[in-house]
Amino acid sequence: MKEFLKKILLLTAVVLATVSVMALCNLYFSPIYYPVTIYFLISVVLMYYVFHNIMQKNPKRFSSMFLLISFGKMFLDIVVLFLFVCYSHADLKMLLAYFVVMYLIYTVFVVASLVKMIKNSAKK
Repeated sequence: MKEFLKKILLLTAVVLATVSVMALCNLYFSPIYYPVTIYFLISVVLMYYVFHNIMQKNPKRFSSMFLLISFGKMFLDIVVLFLFVCYSHADLKMLLAYFVVMYLIYTVFVVASLVKMIKNSAKK
């Protein structure tokens, strides 16, 4: 879990640094990018924590819980995106593009981390 936290915080730092450079260069920047990034950090850490606990307690339930939690997170992401769109004065196309890019980056990262966790637990 500590290794995952270090890597996800590093990934978020890189994303936030990139957003800050975009702000300094006036390239497709909106202040809403910061809370979007933080939202993905928090949601992915919580999701990984739940999966980690499931693997520790009952690995047989992992696949069904993975589907359920992934669907729930996807639904939550849609609700949060709707809220960001409603309360943001940012360019809608750029906000949607940024949200999708963050969704893909963080989803790929958490799935890769989960695969690694499953392989490590299978070796034990």
